[in-house]
Amino acid sequence: MTTLGPQDFTQVHLSITPSFTRYRRALPAAPALRIVSSSRQRTEEGDVKLINTDGMVFIGPGSEWLWAALTGLVLAGTGVAIYRQLRVQQLQIHDNTKLLRSQAHYNAMLLAQRPWEMLIENEALASVMNVAYATPEALSADDWSRCSAYMFMQFNAWEYFYYQHRDGSIPKELWVGADGYYKALVATKPGYARFWSESQASFDEPFRSDTTREFAKKSASADAASAAA
Repeated sequence: MTTLGPQDFTQVHLSITPSFTRYRRALPAAPALRIVSSSRQRTEEGDVKLINTDGMVFIGPGSEWLWAALTGLVLAGTGVAIYRQLRVQQLQIHDNTKLLRSQAHYNAMLLAQRPWEMLIENEALASVMNVAYATPEALSADDWSRCSAYMFMQFNAWEYFYYQHRDGSIPKELWVGADGYYKALVATKPGYARFWSESQASFDEPFRSDTTREFAKKSASADAASAAA
């Protein structure tokens, strides 16, 4: 039996190594790991980029676009807040206007109705006023003074209607009815002509001129009727 020494094992190893190397096959390379950004979404056709973040700078030079966008958002939010505030104020103004119109309407009705209430409450005053309407010269100075004060209250109410209508503070329908009533008094009650000749200086323009024209229309109608007769 032959004994092998260390040098013999070295020769055997060298003789086997080429044969093992010849039959060894190269392992396939591991596939490269592909990292897809969160801004992409995989579909059947491939990768679709929803937001392109390539080259974006968020801090430092080149980030001006970010601050411009934030500024735009802040301005948009401020604009929405201002619009809502203006809308609320508009509603408040509308409600306040309705309240003021209601108050003006109420005040006008109080002024107009008070002389009627006085006639209802005071029978003697009603009798004197009926004389004053038709023949004011037939009254004594004291009675005419009472009647003149009564008519002054009526014309105060007419003046209030007049200016509230000009300001748009009362409904048009209310003004049309009140104005028609007072013009009818001027046209049909001679005693108001005496009152106006004595008291018109107590009223200011333009109400005074407009009322004077109404009395002038009555005088013109009376002159035309006399001429026709």
